Amino acid sequence: MFCSKCGEKLEGNFCTNCGTPAGQIVNNTTAAKPVNNDHSTYRLVVGIIMVILGLLIFIASLNDETVAKYELAGYDMTLGFMIPGIATAVGGILSIISRNNNQMLLFSAIAYVGSAVCNACGIQDVSLLCILCVIFGILNFVFYSKKNKQTN
Repeated sequence: MFCSKCGEKLEGNFCTNCGTPAGQIVNNTTAAKPVNNDHSTYRLVVGIIMVILGLLIFIASLNDETVAKYELAGYDMTLGFMIPGIATAVGGILSIISRNNNQMLLFSAIAYVGSAVCNACGIQDVSLLCILCVIFGILNFVFYSKKNKQTN
């Protein structure tokens, strides 16, 4: 007997995977498993993009011409480029790791939000980074909470 909701094998009066009562279980050996909504492709693609973007921004913070340009304009290179670059790259790495460990998705979201805050306080010229970090940070929080609700 298999669960009509998630397709897992029934053991006892309830589905051991989703908790559906036995009354809603159907005897069907071909019950299809639901589509896996762990967003692993999203995690991989966003992770790779953010690692590359973070490293590029961090490398830009080491360029003497860029440093001189922004410091002359009164911007803080540490808040504007270095910290956001590192936080974005770390968030991307954690996003990739989160494909196997959902807890890392939460830490990835925190890194993205931290990067966005530092960037917004530092240099607004790289506002694309700030926007991407806010969007992906929020999505990571949403996906993390959805995945945790499914497992509880």
